[in-house]
Amino acid sequence: MATKNIFDRKAAPPVSPRPTRHGIGGALAVGLVCFFLPWVQLSCGELSRSGEKTVHFTVTQSGFQATYGGASFVAGTKTEEEIRGKYKQTDLSGTAPLIVLFALLLLSALIANYIFRDEMTRLNLVLGLSAAAALIWVIAKIPLADRIARESRTDLSLFVDIHYTVWYVIALGAAIASFLLAALQWLQLRQRE
Repeated sequence: MATKNIFDRKAAPPVSPRPTRHGIGGALAVGLVCFFLPWVQLSCGELSRSGEKTVHFTVTQSGFQATYGGASFVAGTKTEEEIRGKYKQTDLSGTAPLIVLFALLLLSALIANYIFRDEMTRLNLVLGLSAAAALIWVIAKIPLADRIARESRTDLSLFVDIHYTVWYVIALGAAIASFLLAALQWLQLRQRE
């Protein structure tokens, strides 16, 4: 009776590409979740002579909200009605309809990742769609309260703090990670041929 050598490379089954398929799917899903989380935060308030900040309001905008011009308002010392009254002719958030393509490309890549059985077709689709999503992310601007920021900077007693959140960066990272994982798996498949 012959025994099997478990360390023999010829006897070992080939490594399944499945973990990478799920890794790609996970990265794409993270990007889609981040699309609905706050991407940009704007805080506006006053600076006292001693340097203390009093926040009047904070506005956040997710990728989803940027597509139609929505924003989330958090009151500080001023209410939303007071702010909208002062800037009634100003679009407080602005729109970035190109961002919807980012989400659609990630969603398409996620669907393609799981419905195509042919590995090369699946990987080529995921590579193209995730690269396009990353490109859209870089090209598109998130126009949160642009005019408010310009107007308030003329008054030196006001401060405006605008920053991108970690979710914004993770959304790009997810598109890049899915591209890199697909490229790695594509290279592994090419080496087997």
